Amino acid sequence: MMFTEFELAMNEAVAAGELLTGAKLSSLYLELLRRYHGHDLGVVTIDPAYALEWAYIPHFYHNFYVFQYATSITAAVGLAEKIVSDDLLAQRDFI
Repeated sequence: MMFTEFELAMNEAVAAGELLTGAKLSSLYLELLRRYHGHDLGVVTIDPAYALEWAYIPHFYHNFYVFQYATSITAAVGLAEKIVSDDLLAQRDFI
């Protein structure tokens, strides 16, 4: 989900006419990395050097690639909830 949020932030910045520089992407990524891992809550300390991690992740070089993960997980959870529910009609759809 963090990767999806990062990709969304990149696309929103472009749509707003902002220039995507390495420094801008590193700042966005570090902010997300720290929020997702509890840096400000003292859960884990994220060194600023990790801000460059985004550049080593090939997922970001394919349009909306990480959104596929997020939507697939969401769909799978929805299907699983129907299957284990007490709703016999919903269960029947998957038999």
